[in-house]
Amino acid sequence: MKVILPAAIVPVSPAASFEPALEEFRTMAKKPVRIALVDDHEMVRQGLRWLLEAYQDIRVVGEAKGGLEAIAMAHELKPDVIVMDVNMPGLNGIEATRRIVLDQPGVIVIGLSFAASDRSVQAAMKNAGAYVCLAKERAAEDIYRAIVDAVYKRPPPSRIGGAP
Repeated sequence: MKVILPAAIVPVSPAASFEPALEEFRTMAKKPVRIALVDDHEMVRQGLRWLLEAYQDIRVVGEAKGGLEAIAMAHELKPDVIVMDVNMPGLNGIEATRRIVLDQPGVIVIGLSFAASDRSVQAAMKNAGAYVCLAKERAAEDIYRAIVDAVYKRPPPSRIGGAP
């Protein structure tokens, strides 16, 4: 089996051995990462689905439009990763993240917000248990790398708070 990795997935280092990363990728290719999308805007969910389903190692398994729906979906579908909007009417993404991570500590939550550059939003999502909070404006460029980093347990950028 021939595996071709985009350069953005594996950091290049002259001394690095790529065998462990390739083995992880081969394992992942056999079992796609199961993603759930949570955003109150259908167009955002559709765009994220379209973007992520272009990758063979990712499968979008569900969508929710609010925090309470996200909690129920996470409990039922048990996705590997949840991409969670921070600002939603009703139960927001911060509280939904906190409840999901308490119920399912192994789930990875990646936050999305137009205010992701706001340190208080970053801190709130990380304290709730999110792996990282990305800017919606850059989601198309950053989301796949954030998923790969989180699944491979790489440290998130500038970890804040007591989140695992």
